[in-house]
Amino acid sequence: RGEASVRTLLFAIARNQLNYYFRKLTRDRKRFDYDPTQTSIAAIATTPTQRMAGGEQNLLLLRALRELPIDTQVMIELHYWEQLPVREIAEVMEVPVNTVKTRMFRGRKQLEALMEKLAASPEQLEATHDEFSAWAARLRDELGADSPSDSAVE
Repeated sequence: RGEASVRTLLFAIARNQLNYYFRKLTRDRKRFDYDPTQTSIAAIATTPTQRMAGGEQNLLLLRALRELPIDTQVMIELHYWEQLPVREIAEVMEVPVNTVKTRMFRGRKQLEALMEKLAASPEQLEATHDEFSAWAARLRDELGADSPSDSAVE
C-alpha cells in the first residue's frame, strides 16, 4: 500500500503468523475449524500473554481477554497496549476503519460482560473496571520494564 508505517506492517505480519500458527495447531490436533473472528485463545492453547497475570486484577482481565475471539483480543491489545490508532489497526486487520470501530465497541462490551461473569467479587470487578485505560497503560509499562534494555548491553 505504500503509506503503511513499518510498525503497522510488522503488526500485520505478526497477525498473519498468529493466524497461520493457530490454523496449523488446530489442524494438527484435529480439534475444530479455526476462525479468528470466533475462536478464542482459551479454546486453543496457553500463550505467553499469561505472564502478565500477576495480581487478581491482571488475572481477571487476562481470563476475560482469553475468552474473546482472537481478532477481538488482538484489536483490543493493539489499541490499549500498543497504542495503535484505529486506522493502523484497520490496516493490520485488513478491514475498514468503521469495522474496527464496531468490533472494538462490541469487544469492550464483551470484555465487560466476561469480567462481570468471572469476577470473584463486586470489589474485584470494580477495581479492574475503574480506569481501564490507565490500568492498561500501567500494565504495559510494567511489562516493558521486564524486557532487557539496550543500555544493559555494553
